[in-house]
Amino acid sequence: VLAAGPDERSRALSRATDVPLAIAETAAQTAALADTLMGETARGAAADAETAVELAEAGQRAAARLVLANLGSAGDDPRVKKARALLRNSSSRLDE
Repeated sequence: VLAAGPDERSRALSRATDVPLAIAETAAQTAALADTLMGETARGAAADAETAVELAEAGQRAAARLVLANLGSAGDDPRVKKARALLRNSSSRLDE
């Protein structure tokens, strides 16, 4: 990517965005599921569910930031909007 010309670089970064976006979306789903499990598990398993929420949200934020790093200047790209929404929605469910 770094050795590519401007147009080639732009296309390469766009292609490189699909996987982190999928990871961020899957991590968001995982965090939501773990959050649901927290309320339904035995006391001893609650810490495991809390840890799962924290780890999934961290993955969600990290992957969404990669999308923004790759496409940050492409404000009209729907993936940028999706990544920003994933970042906004990744604040810990444990704080609610």
